[in-house]
Amino acid sequence: MIAKLTLLRHAHAQRPEGRCIGQWEHPLSNRGFDEIRALAQGWAGPLPRHIISSDIGRARETANTLARLLGATEPLLDERLREISMGDWEGRAWDEIYAREAEEVDAWGDNWVSCGPPGGESAEQVALRMQAVVSDSAPGTLLISHRGALGILLCSRAGRPLTHALNYAFANAAPASLD
Repeated sequence: MIAKLTLLRHAHAQRPEGRCIGQWEHPLSNRGFDEIRALAQGWAGPLPRHIISSDIGRARETANTLARLLGATEPLLDERLREISMGDWEGRAWDEIYAREAEEVDAWGDNWVSCGPPGGESAEQVALRMQAVVSDSAPGTLLISHRGALGILLCSRAGRPLTHALNYAFANAAPASLD
C-alpha cells in the first residue's frame, strides 16, 4: 500500500549565520547534493506518483535533482509549501532587526502563532495553507517543503498547539510518511 503522502524537508542549504531566513533564497550546499544522491540511491518502494515542491529555490532544487536521479515525473511547484514568511525581516541580520525593531520582535516572539512579523505570516496562516496542500494531494505524492512549515503541518494535523512546531525534528532530505 502506498502512503497517502511522503513529506521531505529540502536538502541542506548554505544558510547564512545570524540572518532571518524564512522564504529568503539561499542555495543548496555540496552536502545537500550529497544528501539527495544518497536518498535517491537508497530509495525503497515505489517511486512517488507526483512530486510537489515549494517554489523556494532550496526546495525546488531538491525536487528537481531528486526527480532526475529517480527517473520520476517532473516536480510541480506549489507556493503553499513555502516556509513561513518573515515579511520585512527576510534576509536581514537578527542583530540589526532587534536593534531597530525590538518591540516588534518581542511582540511577534510572544504571539507568533496568531501574528506574523511585519509583512509576514502567522503559524495559523501557514497551517491553513499546508493543510490545503495535503487535502489537494493524491495518494503516493511526495511533498517537499521546509522545517518550520512541516512542523506546523504536523502539529495542526495532530491537534497539538502550534507552539510545538519547532519540536519536530526534520533532518534534511529524510522522508517521513504521512498516512
